[in-house]
Amino acid sequence: MKTIITKEIDGYKIIIGIGDAGGLIDPEATRKIVNKKIQDTETWKNINQIKKQMQVYANQAMQAKKNIKSAKSEQEKRKFSDEWKFRTGQMKELENDLKPLAFELKKVFRQMTLQEAIYFETGKDRIVEDAEADKINQLMIEATQEGALVDENKNKVVDNRGKVFWKKDGSDWYKTEINKIGVDGNGILESDLSESQRTEIAEYLEKKRIEGLTAAQKTAEKESKIDSLALQADQMKGKLIIQGTKEADALSQAKTWYDSEVAKVESLYK
Repeated sequence: MKTIITKEIDGYKIIIGIGDAGGLIDPEATRKIVNKKIQDTETWKNINQIKKQMQVYANQAMQAKKNIKSAKSEQEKRKFSDEWKFRTGQMKELENDLKPLAFELKKVFRQMTLQEAIYFETGKDRIVEDAEADKINQLMIEATQEGALVDENKNKVVDNRGKVFWKKDGSDWYKTEINKIGVDGNGILESDLSESQRTEIAEYLEKKRIEGLTAAQKTAEKESKIDSLALQADQMKGKLIIQGTKEADALSQAKTWYDSEVAKVESLYK
């Protein structure tokens, strides 16, 4: 005989484990054991290794950012700016490597919780035959692989907690963060967005942010961006001349680029 251990989660009575008929799981005692043993898994070690490397890149990026401010020439500024961009890019790449490992760690934690469960005596929850308990255990394994839970009636309940979905309606994008079980994702899972969709969402959010600014804030921001473009155009012209372009042609190319970028900025702050 086995005990089917359940817990009330968001209105659902979810099966969280199977124990001996004489006892139920002690979550605190079990968590202490799992938290210690999980540190010996390859998944945990890989996550820690990536986090340490991310910290290295973060320190390098921070130093590069400081160096930009203390640079004595535009060439030095560009050098340190490129370093900052490179290191932040490396951090983002490692963030992408962390996502599947984080998902895998959750699966390992759930499996270890079942394997290492500590029980305390109680008269609560349902007692079933061993064969029935085996069926429920198999169902829980399947549900875990599908990102779901199992309720007391052996129904699978979707578990999208912590996931973010994006849905487009016309030209607008809407973000949904799920924090309850039993809620289906409406839209595109954030990790499944294409690069073009991510770009479109970023542009949409920037547009909405600008719309929320006061007239004075918009003017100040726009002028700051245009000043920055002028500086970049001047740097572009100098680089072209150094590379052998005639000064008149270099000025023309830089001005064409500047006018195009200014037009984009102007359209944002209408």
